[in-house]
Amino acid sequence: MPKNYVHSVTLASLAAYYMQQGGIMSRLLPKRLYKWYCFTKAFVCSADKSRLLILPYLELCITPRCSLKCVNCANLMQYYESPRDYDTERIFAEVDRLLACVDSIDCFRILGGEPFMHKDIARIISYCAVQGKIVQVQLVTNGTIVPKEEVLKALAHAKVSVYISDYGTVSGSR
Repeated sequence: MPKNYVHSVTLASLAAYYMQQGGIMSRLLPKRLYKWYCFTKAFVCSADKSRLLILPYLELCITPRCSLKCVNCANLMQYYESPRDYDTERIFAEVDRLLACVDSIDCFRILGGEPFMHKDIARIISYCAVQGKIVQVQLVTNGTIVPKEEVLKALAHAKVSVYISDYGTVSGSR
């Protein structure tokens, strides 16, 4: 039997164990997300005996709006007919809900579309940066929008870094 198969069976059985335990997570998370939580917890606990749930990486899409129209966009942004920013208060509530379920998130990446197009991007960056369970906040931009002063202040937080993607010839301006 292949080694990876045995490991997967072990992780699956651990995930089943966590799902049977129920508890607060089964009430906090939607069913699909709860199954992923159980699998992740099983994976983390099988690799790290400290029993902490540490997510190494998580992406949060805050808007499908984008300033480019890239061919083969990985996030399929070009197919949104009427893109709108996601509600800021709901984003905060979902971040709080997620953080209640984990011990920490090493890299919390904010993206879109183009995140600088979100009307509350400064508030979102600041909110994520002050969360104790978030180690690092990364913002991914295509570099086509110059941030406003309040956004630059939020970006100055020690936990925040900015990544500029270069899409070259596959991008087209709107």
